[in-house]
Amino acid sequence: MVGLTGFVEPGLAEALADERDRLFDHAGVDEPDPGEVDEQAVVLIVDGDPHPAVARTEGGLWAARTELDATGDGRRLLVTVVSRGVALDELTLAAVADLRPYLRGRWRMGARLAVGVLRQLPRRPRAADASSGAPHLELVEHCVAESERLRTALAAGRTPGSPRESGSIHAARWGAAVRAQMEARHQSRPIADDAVTVMVNHMTQLAQSAGWFYDQPALRRAAVDETIRFTAHGEPVASLSAQHAWLDSWSARRSAADFLTSDVERPDVGRVERVQSRIAAHRDMEQQWLDAWSRWVEQQTRDTPS
Repeated sequence: MVGLTGFVEPGLAEALADERDRLFDHAGVDEPDPGEVDEQAVVLIVDGDPHPAVARTEGGLWAARTELDATGDGRRLLVTVVSRGVALDELTLAAVADLRPYLRGRWRMGARLAVGVLRQLPRRPRAADASSGAPHLELVEHCVAESERLRTALAAGRTPGSPRESGSIHAARWGAAVRAQMEARHQSRPIADDAVTVMVNHMTQLAQSAGWFYDQPALRRAAVDETIRFTAHGEPVASLSAQHAWLDSWSARRSAADFLTSDVERPDVGRVERVQSRIAAHRDMEQQWLDAWSRWVEQQTRDTPS
């Protein structure tokens, strides 16, 4: 079937197969092929009006498709619904003019999920080939070095160019770290990728914010090592309060752009005060994060023989 743009829509069987693939990619659940398959004529309610449709049911999944005259010029709009766990007769559809709130909600949900996974801290035995956290370490060192190179170039007023092979090296090390994270914490690829993102941004931001990170190599190595152990193995490291403080700060940082975007759509009254309040709250969270690392440094200094 051809949509408004000329794109050929997959059949209902393909739509359901794509849904099973999606579940495997995101959650690692490998659903068996359906044992019971049924296709029948049904009715979909769209904006309160009934529309004839065709539905295909495969076990607990179903997909339905109908056509709407939604453009006002005679062209037909194809609507395909794929459902897991919601009965067809319990579903009604409505046209939505602005998808941004839904996209923002999905983004926030993904960020909360990634942070929640890291907070759970289930201790897992390390595999023999993953005990060193080498892929995580190589990625962190690469990203910190790149961040410092860019910062130095900008401070000197130079254009921060990149070595020709930098992109491929970054991609290879990122992929290796994500795979190691998936194996170490038994996470799906999207969750592992989010966890690695949180870790890398933590260390690059710490490098920019804490002077001791470069001035005291032993402390730097210990901070990186604990952050990797926290991320890859869920260990209750000495810097646990700093790790949690970063998760709070990161969540706020991820939602800041969403907040500013949504606030533009609100009435102008009080907008400046709202933005200033949000900025102040985020700065306070960042300070709590840095204070946690400062306490960790003090503890490390006391515990290290002179």
